[in-house]
Amino acid sequence: MTVYSSPFTELNNPSAVALGYFDGVHIGHKAVISSAREYAEKTGIDTVIWTFENSPKSVFDKKKLSDEDEKKRIFESLGTDVLITFPFDESVRKLKCEEFVIKVLKGCLKAKKVFCGFNYTFGAGGKGDSEALKALCEKHGIETEIIPPVLLDGAPVSSSRIRSLIEEGDIENANRLLGRPYCLQGEVMDGKKLGRTIGFPTANTLIPENMTVPKDGVYITKTIFNGNEYYGITDIGTKPTVGTHRRGAETYIFDFEENIYGRIIRTEFLKYLRGEKRFETLDELIAQITADRENAKKIINER
Repeated sequence: MTVYSSPFTELNNPSAVALGYFDGVHIGHKAVISSAREYAEKTGIDTVIWTFENSPKSVFDKKKLSDEDEKKRIFESLGTDVLITFPFDESVRKLKCEEFVIKVLKGCLKAKKVFCGFNYTFGAGGKGDSEALKALCEKHGIETEIIPPVLLDGAPVSSSRIRSLIEEGDIENANRLLGRPYCLQGEVMDGKKLGRTIGFPTANTLIPENMTVPKDGVYITKTIFNGNEYYGITDIGTKPTVGTHRRGAETYIFDFEENIYGRIIRTEFLKYLRGEKRFETLDELIAQITADRENAKKIINER
């Protein structure tokens, strides 16, 4: 997959273009991208994704479901040939609807067919919708396919729905809508090392401010480090027992003894085990972590 960082990148080959912000790249988004790829493969042209690094909407305070590294990994796994991803700035914000079709889709991307979701908006002020895109593309000789909503449990799959499930601790249903485990990536910080002194060494990571944070509590997780996968349990919260009040992620990785301070790990959330508790003594904390570990291992072995 070739990656470009300018919205006005001029391609040499004709393309099938998938349009969208694709936060989380959930199963609805994958339907758009897969449709573009299937058409591209059938016609012998390139699959192109044209997307933003930040939401084009006026509401910028919504937390993300995926960082840019994860989105790129998923785009590549879906068979994308060319990814054009860039900040949503004034050069894009001011493009009028027909100007976008003529300058970007037809001129730069040489689009033969464009694919988007049913709720896609474009153009200055987001004034254009998917039907307007279809009409303008047809006017300028470009085919268009609008992908209907993907339904799961009778309701459309959407980023806002997934975000709510994660914040409620319903990580298993959030993962069903995503089509993969929700994950957070971060650098392992040098903490107080209390876990190591009580026999449960943990990896502490800061939660990126722009990412959706799971409900406080303990989760069964899978940690990806250096190309390997390790099961464990992760506590999301403020560590009330040891008096730390900064919200973060603390992961006890099973059967793992490497020193990974300063290294980047990716933590996939698989199942919510219990809420966060305050323990009166370290002995109570040790007993609970032991119980959590055994419960997690039992569930993992039954999966």
